[in-house]
Amino acid sequence: MAELKSALEEDPLPKIIFTHYPLYTDRFFFNFGDTTERNLMINYFAKNNVKLHLGGHLHWLEKHDFGSFQGYALPSYRFKRQWTLVHINEKTQSYSIEIISAD
Repeated sequence: MAELKSALEEDPLPKIIFTHYPLYTDRFFFNFGDTTERNLMINYFAKNNVKLHLGGHLHWLEKHDFGSFQGYALPSYRFKRQWTLVHINEKTQSYSIEIISAD
């Protein structure tokens, strides 16, 4: 956690963070089980210009607003036959999420 905090603090640029697990989910499973760890990460992300967090593991789409950044759990190709494209506009520092279905 100290290395993550240090890396975030050393880089003032906008960031996108990827993790296997989502930070939070509406369901009781498949998120960061250690709520202290999760809360620290949300706090670090909010303070250090993180714009977007992308997590997997759920295999369905969920979006959560953390105030200063958005978090998504993304669908799985294996389970949903979908994949995700993230479009980044560096000029406007914005992004869009596109879910593409194979069916």
